[in-house]
Amino acid sequence: MNTSSDCCTPSAESTTCCASAHSSEQLRTVSPHVGLVESPENFRLQVNLPGVIEDSVNLSVENSVLTITAEAREPEYPNLRPLHREFGARKFERRFALGDSIDLSAIDATMNDGVLEVTLPRSQKAMPQRIEVRRANHNQAITE
Repeated sequence: MNTSSDCCTPSAESTTCCASAHSSEQLRTVSPHVGLVESPENFRLQVNLPGVIEDSVNLSVENSVLTITAEAREPEYPNLRPLHREFGARKFERRFALGDSIDLSAIDATMNDGVLEVTLPRSQKAMPQRIEVRRANHNQAITE
């Protein structure tokens, strides 16, 4: 089976593949898909990182920019010869400007089933504040 986007041609004798498509030395960098939801207390950023394990995820904040990087390794199949792959080793990278409404010291992240969830808590000054309205005291004398 061979398609125009397929660089591997399997046959009974051998498999011919494009070397660059399966090279583990030169990883292609892709921008992961994300989703963003919010609550009164925080924002939650969901980052799709298929094939990535927690140990290869890096988050950093510098100058109020959150940078997420991760790496998916080529799967290994002992005693098997790959014939065709449309996925493989790759790097993920994405940056987000946070602004001053985020409490940078309280950012948290968890990973489950290839989805990274980053919790971005709102800073206290960015939280909605309820201001109490008190009854005026009409018995107080006005002094000048």
